[in-house]
Amino acid sequence: MIIFLSKSDIFIYNYDNLSYLWLTHAKEGKMYEVEKLIDLSLLHVGHVFLNKNWDYDDIISPFSRLYYIASGSGKIFHHGQEFQLKPGHLYLVPSFTYSRYICDHSLEQYYVHFLDGVGEGLSMYHLRSFSYEEIGSEWEESLFKKLIALNPEQHLLRYHPKNYDNEEVLRQTKNQIKGLPLKVKLQNQGILLTLLANFMKDKQDSSRVEGGSSYPKLFRIFDYIQQNLSQKLTIPDLAAYSNLSPDHFSRRFRQHTGYSPSDYIQLKRIERAQLLLTTTDNSLSQISFMVGITNYSHFIRIFQKFTATTPAKYRKEFGYAKPDLRGG
Repeated sequence: MIIFLSKSDIFIYNYDNLSYLWLTHAKEGKMYEVEKLIDLSLLHVGHVFLNKNWDYDDIISPFSRLYYIASGSGKIFHHGQEFQLKPGHLYLVPSFTYSRYICDHSLEQYYVHFLDGVGEGLSMYHLRSFSYEEIGSEWEESLFKKLIALNPEQHLLRYHPKNYDNEEVLRQTKNQIKGLPLKVKLQNQGILLTLLANFMKDKQDSSRVEGGSSYPKLFRIFDYIQQNLSQKLTIPDLAAYSNLSPDHFSRRFRQHTGYSPSDYIQLKRIERAQLLLTTTDNSLSQISFMVGITNYSHFIRIFQKFTATTPAKYRKEFGYAKPDLRGG
């Protein structure tokens, strides 16, 4: 076992099950357990030179992505934000996040894909707040290089997400990782946590860890909703997925989010629509269908409810600018 000390946190590494116990200071100098047994599993790591073909939309993956940009430029869209990829910077795209990727000309990047878990089906993103962009250094670049040297067979052979972000390939990749030597697993875990530490915010959101035994079930439903916004989502189905009664589910959901399940789903659909309106050239009716609202008139009404404008006006104001793909 190894214990890492910092000003506000203690990390305890357990050799037996390759996991971390994260403790953080609270009021009156007491210690509270914030994240149980953070299990990080590396899937892919590599160094690549990209061009205009790195242009992917409608990406929602069960794993997280870490990037270090060595040269060039590009864009990533997620969580309602646009991130301009800049050399010397680090970027995090959490798991189960709708995202869009664009390279206008050329981009040199180091990448890592990894799974995380903290027990009970939860993700570390449910318990801790993270930033998505940070300034990096040669130190972080060297950590990516170290991961590549430790895992020479884990680079992507093809870069379109449909070729590696599917159940069969993920299962094969996880089986490969299980066969790694213990020494490599330990080093992978340590390096991944070191890279992730750049994005961890100093203060945790206490509301993320309070609320009793039903909260882990609710956390899982947020990922489920994000993955299935294009599908029909009903309260009975969501409650069943959470192993709660519909009334109990609705009550706890509102306590935790401030929204009814129906309003929350509508909000997330409109947030997804806003991203699609500004990052794709899909038609308004296509976007309505992509976010799970099959009646276009209903889509316009819900969009106005949350944004006080129409989809057409929103696109006109923040509109999609088609990237210049001529190169040069």
